[in-house]
Amino acid sequence: MSTSQRNRQVLSPDRAIFDLESISVAKISRDGSRIAYIHSSTERGTAKSTSHLWLINIDGSQPRQLTQTGSTTSDPVWSNDDSSIAFVSKRGDDFAICILPIDGGEARTLRHTMATHMIKSGATLRSVQEMLGHANIQTTIRYVSLTEEQLHKDVQDHAL
Repeated sequence: MSTSQRNRQVLSPDRAIFDLESISVAKISRDGSRIAYIHSSTERGTAKSTSHLWLINIDGSQPRQLTQTGSTTSDPVWSNDDSSIAFVSKRGDDFAICILPIDGGEARTLRHTMATHMIKSGATLRSVQEMLGHANIQTTIRYVSLTEEQLHKDVQDHAL
């Protein structure tokens, strides 16, 4: 065996930390067509570990990274209809439960989803603003997913 072949086979601490990437927590969609998984790696130079949510077809085709932000992603769970994946993500200093639509769009934190659900179920923007601790109602308006029609109805029904 040549020296170059032997060097490629040696697993040094540097290679173990920076060159080896891992795949974990693979979850098959309920319809059996796709796999969501966590891909982890460590950045050379900074030694910063990151993990992101990925999706691949069951036949191994079309792998794609679903999350771009956050330093740590874990615990993916498929929705009952396979249209979204819930997962835990560390964004900044806080961990959040996020929900990501599979066919595109931004991940929403459960806090956003809960606030939107409350508004759609009849809660006023003011009550949601107070619950979320927003100083300005405009922050709450941006925070929840409302159609323009829903927003106008809330303004008409409840003096903001």
